[in-house]
Amino acid sequence: MQSTISISIISENYVSSKWCLRELVQMLKCKRSKGQKVLPIFYKVEPHQVRHLTGRLRKAIDAHKKNTEEMVVKEWEEALKEVSSLKGWESEKIDNGHEGTLVKIVVTKVLSELKGTFQLIVPQQLVGIDDHIEHIMSLIDAKFNGTWIIGIYGMGGIGKTTLAKVLYNKFFGQFEIHSFVADCQEAYQRKGIKCLQRQLISSVGSPCDVSNVDKGIHLIKSRFAHKKALIFLDDIGDSAHLKYLVDRNWSKVGSIIIITTRNKDVLDQASANHTYQLNELSFDQSLILFSRHAFQKDYPPSDYEDISRDVVSITGGLPLAIEVIGSFLCRKRENVWKDTLKKLKKIATELKVLTLSKCQFLKRTPDLSTFKRLEILKLENCENLEELHPSIGNLASLIKLNLRRTSIMKLSESIGNLQSLRVLDIGKTGITELPDAIGTMAKLQKLKAECCRKLEQVPSNICKLISLKELHLNLCKKLQELPELPPNLTKLSITCQGQSLPHLSQLTLLEMLTLNGCCQLECVPELPIGLSLLHIWNCGKLKALTNLSDLKHLQNFQIMESPSLEGSPDVSNFRRTQMRELGLKESRGLMRSLIFKRSPRWFPRPED
Repeated sequence: MQSTISISIISENYVSSKWCLRELVQMLKCKRSKGQKVLPIFYKVEPHQVRHLTGRLRKAIDAHKKNTEEMVVKEWEEALKEVSSLKGWESEKIDNGHEGTLVKIVVTKVLSELKGTFQLIVPQQLVGIDDHIEHIMSLIDAKFNGTWIIGIYGMGGIGKTTLAKVLYNKFFGQFEIHSFVADCQEAYQRKGIKCLQRQLISSVGSPCDVSNVDKGIHLIKSRFAHKKALIFLDDIGDSAHLKYLVDRNWSKVGSIIIITTRNKDVLDQASANHTYQLNELSFDQSLILFSRHAFQKDYPPSDYEDISRDVVSITGGLPLAIEVIGSFLCRKRENVWKDTLKKLKKIATELKVLTLSKCQFLKRTPDLSTFKRLEILKLENCENLEELHPSIGNLASLIKLNLRRTSIMKLSESIGNLQSLRVLDIGKTGITELPDAIGTMAKLQKLKAECCRKLEQVPSNICKLISLKELHLNLCKKLQELPELPPNLTKLSITCQGQSLPHLSQLTLLEMLTLNGCCQLECVPELPIGLSLLHIWNCGKLKALTNLSDLKHLQNFQIMESPSLEGSPDVSNFRRTQMRELGLKESRGLMRSLIFKRSPRWFPRPED
């Protein structure tokens, strides 16, 4: 009664048994009322013989008529006729009657049918999932002689778990054992790694005690050894956890391990065969998903189209946000829709600081148009970030933008629209040039571009940045020359491959100057006399500082890896006269640097 599948093995003697016939009638009733699968095996008989009750089958039915009610026999005959029309197997037509082959085929079919019973539950309103599955499936090589590790990464709420569940269900029927461990990060934080080990072990057998992690590893190995396994570990937060849960050598060749995570480093540490980044939905996909949850169809009604688009534009293409909001608004009155939209807009417009630092999954920033009052946007250490959404130019209130250690290669001209921007940090990016629009950013006070090793030029209109106080171009090793500089700089660090520098004496407010790795530079033009700090590092050809003796406010003067300058008349004269006048002391520092300073004070070493 509770079975999912019934198998009837019909032979010549089958019809002679009243018990078998009663069971057959019951199977077919369950098929009609409960959707139970009935799979007939015609063992050394043919379906048409069962349908028409020929030969010994007819004699057996006639025999029942002598001591069984006519209605019961008729029911049996109808059952035999019905089962004969079902798709099944004829034993004599499979491998010349070899029963071993038949058994294997039946077992495979049953496992395949049972697949749906044990599949993971996924939402019905999926959008865009087929393309992702098709791409991942195309990466799988059936001839690969090993264990596959497939990693899916992306931000929270982006749909990683749903995609992995669909993939898991797709593979299910091909494996001997299966294991799904949900919410690994949350479970680890609450109960530790042994909890995850117990879940993994119990999913493929009876539960057992895991007294320590080493015992857990031993039990996992024993449960999965010599078996082709499908394992899904959802939301792994730390690569260190994996060594206690899975290993390529703990299961049979051909096994597949699916891992979802927010951190791509987890997959890199696990040496995943394939990693797949899941990004936010497009606007059109977002609208379809929202409509399926809010209206149970693919598009909103015409009278709700505008407000639906407004709601979707705020979600940033995040499936979880779309599903939650869409489900909440389903069958709600119009006033609830308007009130919800008002609240969503308020949240977006009042946000002033957005921190996405260290988001390893982030490849492109989402649409930021709704964040009307955003003042600080932190994207540093988003190492896979390659593109800024064009909406970045709409952030009129933005004061600070940090793109340090990202994979950004280019800034668009729309950055010139950021007229409130005061701090721009593009250090350690792959940017090759700064856009001309940067010269229009009248309020910019600090521009940090240290270690932009591909930066080749700075626009000439940078001199128009009258508010700029700090310009850091240290270790920009491909920078060939500098244009005229902004007049109000107080801090300047330069790495430049040109033979000369622009005039610096006009920088009357400049207090700190660092020249690092200016390998072709032989002479520094007249220095601003207000300098309090002067560092000359790795300038091998530099021989002269024309007005060193005029620097009456100098408190810290360093020369490192610049032998021609160290032995120059300018420095010798400085030693004899000015050093004492300024109250400086001479010493040797790291890398045999020559230091003149007033009092002990730590100054940072140049970055590598």
